[in-house]
Amino acid sequence: EQGHLDLLEEVLDVEEHSAMLPAWRVSGIALGFASTFFCPRGMYLTTEAVESFVEEHYGYQIRRLTDEIARGGGKKYAANNNDTGKCDLISKKE
Repeated sequence: EQGHLDLLEEVLDVEEHSAMLPAWRVSGIALGFASTFFCPRGMYLTTEAVESFVEEHYGYQIRRLTDEIARGGGKKYAANNNDTGKCDLISKKE
């Protein structure tokens, strides 16, 4: 996860960074607690909904990073962080 975040930090413009990240973290914890507290089955339904969203979101990020790599971005990250699958992809593209 950290490698993924580092790469996104490198390729995103400053105005594209989210100032809402702390709020999202608190909301995630609250959602997890509430869904389990009120209905044990709710945990499974919530997990499925969140994972579906995450898959779609990561798909978008992979497309964005692939485009960035094709344009020559991400080289600094790839040179310094060859320990993740995404970095291996970057290294192969260069």
